[in-house]
Amino acid sequence: MLLGRISANQAEEALAFYAQNAGGLLLYPRTVVELCDHLEKKMVLSSIRDTDGLVALGWISHFSDFVYLTIEDEHLQIHNDGPYTGTGGWCIHSKYRGSGVLKQLAGLILREWDTFESSATLRGLWARMAGIKDADGNPLFWNRVGAEVTGVPYAALLENPFGTMERTIWKKWPREPIPLSRLPQAVITETRGRAFPPLRKPFELFLQWGIIEETHRYVPTSLNAFHVTISEHLPNLKRFMADALEQAV
Repeated sequence: MLLGRISANQAEEALAFYAQNAGGLLLYPRTVVELCDHLEKKMVLSSIRDTDGLVALGWISHFSDFVYLTIEDEHLQIHNDGPYTGTGGWCIHSKYRGSGVLKQLAGLILREWDTFESSATLRGLWARMAGIKDADGNPLFWNRVGAEVTGVPYAALLENPFGTMERTIWKKWPREPIPLSRLPQAVITETRGRAFPPLRKPFELFLQWGIIEETHRYVPTSLNAFHVTISEHLPNLKRFMADALEQAV
């Protein structure tokens, strides 16, 4: 396997790979112009290849608004902690899933983060899985709660440029804490802290490998939990990276 970074002249190849393998579950820049703009300014898009082409992709990027929900005293509250570093868009070609490539991709992303992190951003590398889906494929929590609270349907959120959806949510969401008793209890129970079922096994592997911590910060669109890798773990992470990348060139 060959490890590297996607350059601007490989943007079309990367987007074609996402279109073929992401299954509508991932967040990433959707056009060549948008992707190239992010690669130039604040994003690294890491890649794993074999002789036939791309095997896996994943990005790290700086963002301006870390927007999340908490549940305290049976109330739902929105927060914005400002700039942070996040990772996402982890995508593996269907024929390589379950082959150990996930661990290699994790090692590659963490190696990039070791040099990418900025002291100006919120400490830690933040990430999230896709949450529970509604029948139309959109997040169940947003369809039943978020859209009603903000007046913004999920389709309209997707029209925001990559990395700016959270700012729209922050502007539209009420600052006053919302009593859970006013919200559909079945939806809260089904979505709170839960990832989309096919993604639970990878999440359990990340926990098993010791590279993430679960949090009680919830994703505004889906109410599943953010997870974080913190810099204090870097000595252990370096050992993980060496092991994960041992078979890669």
